Amino acid sequence: MTVTNHGSEIDTITNTPPSRLVVMLYDGVITALDSAIEAIEDGDIEKRCKCVNVAIEVISYLYMSLDMEKGGIISENLAKLYRFSMTQLPLVNRDNDPAMARAVIEILRPIHESWIEIDSAMSAPFILPLANENHRAMPSRARATA
Repeated sequence: MTVTNHGSEIDTITNTPPSRLVVMLYDGVITALDSAIEAIEDGDIEKRCKCVNVAIEVISYLYMSLDMEKGGIISENLAKLYRFSMTQLPLVNRDNDPAMARAVIEILRPIHESWIEIDSAMSAPFILPLANENHRAMPSRARATA
């Protein structure tokens, strides 16, 4: 019997910034689809099905997490991409064809890269400039013109 410590996993997730969690979800989708493509090439139908199903579940989670009120047009566009992906990925299993998996990866990759940039910016330390005689608590625009 295997005992796992889910408490530490929950602590990790709870203490992880939201932007990093989104990056991790995109990592998971892309990895699952890469594995599905590999499984098709290896003729491993069971692995292909599992990987495609994981990708669909993660995309579904991303879709359900959208805040349509606050997200506006960005959320609407992401919803369209997620719906498209969720309707096309079952074709990978039906046709045993990696083309749609590759297409979904290409759709999601730029969004994934954007989230990596956002996460990097969010985790970068914010440093306030030290005040000196010439820069006494003046807003940056005022300093530029002073």
